[in-house]
Amino acid sequence: MIAYADDDSVFVTEVSTGKTSRVAPRDPARPVLPLAVDFSHDGKQIAYERVVKGTDGEYNQIFVTELTE
Repeated sequence: MIAYADDDSVFVTEVSTGKTSRVAPRDPARPVLPLAVDFSHDGKQIAYERVVKGTDGEYNQIFVTELTE
């Protein structure tokens, strides 16, 4: 499996089948940073960073999502 950021979201592609799935919601107001999309050790979760607006500016925040089959 390959994970990557695109279209203000995170996708995974199963290499053997070519099937691609969106695993994080698209949010243009909080873009996903393309430099940080990582699988957990067991391959059941993906961690990624989004830009989040706060009262004092913008911050990078880490999100984790469960992968479903």
